[in-house]
Amino acid sequence: PYAFVAEAPIWNGYQWVGGGLRAINVAVPAVAFEAGFRDIPGRNIYDVAMSTVGGITYAFLAEAPVWNGSRWIGGGLRIVRVLPGPPPTLQLTPVGFWDTPGYPFGVAVGWVAGNPYAFVADGDSGLRIINVNNPALPVEVGSLDTIGWARGVVTAPVAGVPYAFVADGNAGLRIVN
Repeated sequence: PYAFVAEAPIWNGYQWVGGGLRAINVAVPAVAFEAGFRDIPGRNIYDVAMSTVGGITYAFLAEAPVWNGSRWIGGGLRIVRVLPGPPPTLQLTPVGFWDTPGYPFGVAVGWVAGNPYAFVADGDSGLRIINVNNPALPVEVGSLDTIGWARGVVTAPVAGVPYAFVADGNAGLRIVN
Protein backbone atom coordinates (compact mmCIF):
# COMPACT_ATOMS: atom_id res chain seq x y z
CA PRO A 1 0.00 0.00 0.00
CA TYR A 2 1.02 3.58 -0.71
CA ALA A 3 0.18 6.98 0.69
CA PHE A 4 0.19 9.85 -1.81
CA VAL A 5 1.19 13.21 -0.41
CA ALA A 6 0.97 16.65 -2.02
CA GLU A 7 4.05 18.79 -1.42
CA ALA A 8 4.03 22.58 -1.48
CA PRO A 9 6.95 24.48 -3.05
CA ILE A 10 9.34 26.57 -0.97
CA TRP A 11 10.33 30.20 -1.63
CA ASN A 12 14.13 30.45 -1.82
CA GLY A 13 14.20 34.25 -1.89
CA TYR A 14 14.17 34.36 -5.67
CA GLN A 15 11.64 31.81 -6.92
CA TRP A 16 9.39 28.98 -5.81
CA VAL A 17 11.19 25.63 -5.94
CA GLY A 18 10.02 22.08 -5.39
CA GLY A 19 6.44 21.08 -5.05
CA GLY A 20 4.89 17.95 -6.38
CA LEU A 21 3.57 14.52 -5.56
CA ARG A 22 5.26 11.98 -3.29
CA ALA A 23 4.36 8.29 -3.09
CA ILE A 24 5.22 6.72 0.26
CA ASN A 25 5.35 2.93 0.65
CA VAL A 26 3.59 2.24 3.95
CA ALA A 27 3.48 -1.56 3.77
CA VAL A 28 5.47 -1.58 7.02
CA PRO A 29 4.59 1.73 8.69
CA ALA A 30 7.59 1.69 11.03
CA VAL A 31 9.93 1.69 8.00
CA ALA A 32 7.90 3.69 5.46
CA PHE A 33 9.97 5.02 2.57
CA GLU A 34 9.56 7.19 -0.50
CA ALA A 35 8.75 5.05 -3.53
CA GLY A 36 8.28 7.84 -6.06
CA PHE A 37 8.29 11.59 -6.59
CA ARG A 38 6.96 13.78 -9.41
CA ASP A 39 8.27 17.32 -9.37
CA ILE A 40 5.72 19.92 -10.40
CA PRO A 41 7.94 23.01 -10.10
CA GLY A 42 6.58 26.05 -8.36
CA ARG A 43 3.08 24.64 -7.95
CA ASN A 44 1.03 24.21 -4.82
CA ILE A 45 -0.83 20.94 -4.87
CA TYR A 46 -3.75 21.31 -2.49
CA ASP A 47 -5.39 17.92 -2.77
CA VAL A 48 -4.88 14.44 -4.21
CA ALA A 49 -7.52 11.86 -5.16
CA MET A 50 -6.65 8.39 -6.37
CA SER A 51 -8.65 6.24 -8.78
CA THR A 52 -8.22 3.47 -11.31
CA VAL A 53 -9.32 4.15 -14.88
CA GLY A 54 -9.03 1.42 -17.50
CA GLY A 55 -7.03 -0.77 -15.13
CA ILE A 56 -4.36 1.92 -14.51
CA THR A 57 -4.01 3.91 -11.29
CA TYR A 58 -4.00 7.70 -11.52
CA ALA A 59 -3.45 10.53 -9.07
CA PHE A 60 -5.77 13.50 -9.63
CA LEU A 61 -4.28 16.73 -8.28
CA ALA A 62 -5.88 20.07 -7.43
CA GLU A 63 -3.06 22.30 -8.71
CA ALA A 64 -2.97 25.97 -7.79
CA PRO A 65 -2.43 28.62 -10.46
CA VAL A 66 0.65 30.86 -10.50
CA TRP A 67 0.83 34.65 -10.45
CA ASN A 68 2.26 36.09 -13.69
CA GLY A 69 2.55 39.64 -12.38
CA SER A 70 -0.95 40.71 -13.35
CA ARG A 71 -3.23 37.71 -12.86
CA TRP A 72 -3.44 34.07 -11.76
CA ILE A 73 -2.93 31.56 -14.59
CA GLY A 74 -2.68 27.84 -15.15
CA GLY A 75 -4.36 26.20 -12.17
CA GLY A 76 -6.55 23.19 -12.54
CA LEU A 77 -6.73 19.42 -12.58
CA ARG A 78 -3.38 17.65 -13.13
CA ILE A 79 -3.54 13.90 -13.84
CA VAL A 80 -0.55 11.69 -13.05
CA ARG A 81 -0.27 8.03 -14.13
CA VAL A 82 1.07 5.71 -11.40
CA LEU A 83 2.94 2.61 -12.66
CA PRO A 84 5.34 0.18 -11.01
CA GLY A 85 8.98 1.11 -11.53
CA PRO A 86 12.08 -0.85 -10.66
CA PRO A 87 11.21 -2.46 -7.30
CA PRO A 88 10.39 -1.00 -4.86
CA THR A 89 9.64 2.26 -6.70
CA LEU A 90 6.76 3.79 -8.62
CA GLN A 91 6.83 5.80 -11.84
CA LEU A 92 4.74 8.97 -11.62
CA THR A 93 4.12 10.45 -15.07
CA PRO A 94 1.93 13.50 -15.81
CA VAL A 95 -0.48 12.59 -18.62
CA GLY A 96 -3.28 15.16 -18.58
CA PHE A 97 -4.29 18.64 -17.46
CA TRP A 98 -7.48 20.72 -17.47
CA ASP A 99 -7.14 24.45 -16.78
CA THR A 100 -10.00 25.57 -14.53
CA PRO A 101 -11.12 29.22 -14.29
CA GLY A 102 -10.79 29.46 -10.50
CA TYR A 103 -8.40 28.48 -7.75
CA PRO A 104 -8.64 24.70 -7.21
CA PHE A 105 -8.46 23.58 -3.59
CA GLY A 106 -10.01 20.13 -3.62
CA VAL A 107 -10.56 17.16 -5.90
CA ALA A 108 -12.53 13.92 -5.73
CA VAL A 109 -13.20 11.22 -8.29
CA GLY A 110 -16.63 9.69 -8.63
CA TRP A 111 -18.30 7.33 -11.05
CA VAL A 112 -21.55 8.24 -12.80
CA ALA A 113 -23.24 5.77 -15.16
CA GLY A 114 -20.00 3.77 -15.39
CA ASN A 115 -17.79 6.74 -16.30
CA PRO A 116 -15.17 8.44 -14.09
CA TYR A 117 -15.47 12.14 -13.34
CA ALA A 118 -13.18 14.44 -11.40
CA PHE A 119 -15.02 16.92 -9.22
CA VAL A 120 -12.88 20.01 -8.56
CA ALA A 121 -13.63 22.49 -5.78
CA ASP A 122 -12.50 25.57 -7.72
CA GLY A 123 -12.63 28.46 -5.25
CA ASP A 124 -14.78 31.34 -6.47
CA SER A 125 -15.65 29.35 -9.63
CA GLY A 126 -17.54 26.72 -7.64
CA LEU A 127 -17.62 23.06 -8.61
CA ARG A 128 -16.14 21.89 -11.91
CA ILE A 129 -17.09 18.45 -13.28
CA ILE A 130 -14.52 16.92 -15.62
CA ASN A 131 -14.85 13.67 -17.57
CA VAL A 132 -11.62 11.70 -17.07
CA ASN A 133 -12.57 8.56 -19.00
CA ASN A 134 -9.46 9.33 -21.08
CA PRO A 135 -7.03 10.73 -18.48
CA ALA A 136 -4.76 12.17 -21.20
CA LEU A 137 -7.66 14.25 -22.58
CA PRO A 138 -9.89 15.43 -19.72
CA VAL A 139 -12.97 17.42 -20.72
CA GLU A 140 -15.13 19.65 -18.56
CA VAL A 141 -18.76 18.57 -18.87
CA GLY A 142 -20.42 20.71 -16.23
CA SER A 143 -20.07 23.24 -13.46
CA LEU A 144 -21.99 24.77 -10.59
CA ASP A 145 -21.17 28.29 -9.50
CA THR A 146 -21.70 27.91 -5.76
CA ILE A 147 -22.43 31.01 -3.71
CA GLY A 148 -19.35 30.59 -1.49
CA TRP A 149 -15.70 29.74 -2.03
CA ALA A 150 -15.49 26.00 -2.90
CA ARG A 151 -12.58 24.63 -0.86
CA GLY A 152 -13.14 20.88 -0.71
CA VAL A 153 -15.20 18.10 -2.23
CA VAL A 154 -15.96 14.44 -1.64
CA THR A 155 -18.15 12.11 -3.66
CA ALA A 156 -20.33 9.27 -2.42
CA PRO A 157 -23.38 7.36 -3.56
CA VAL A 158 -26.52 7.83 -1.47
CA ALA A 159 -29.10 5.10 -2.05
CA GLY A 160 -27.28 4.28 -5.30
CA VAL A 161 -27.34 7.87 -6.57
CA PRO A 162 -23.99 9.72 -6.95
CA TYR A 163 -23.58 12.93 -4.96
CA ALA A 164 -20.83 15.51 -4.54
CA PHE A 165 -20.52 17.23 -1.17
CA VAL A 166 -18.84 20.63 -1.48
CA ALA A 167 -17.29 22.55 1.41
CA ASP A 168 -18.31 26.03 0.26
CA GLY A 169 -16.48 28.33 2.66
CA ASN A 170 -18.76 30.55 4.77
CA ALA A 171 -21.74 29.38 2.67
CA GLY A 172 -21.53 25.94 4.31
CA LEU A 173 -22.09 22.56 2.74
CA ARG A 174 -23.50 22.22 -0.79
CA ILE A 175 -24.93 18.83 -1.78
CA VAL A 176 -24.93 18.28 -5.55
CA ASN A 177 -26.58 15.47 -7.51
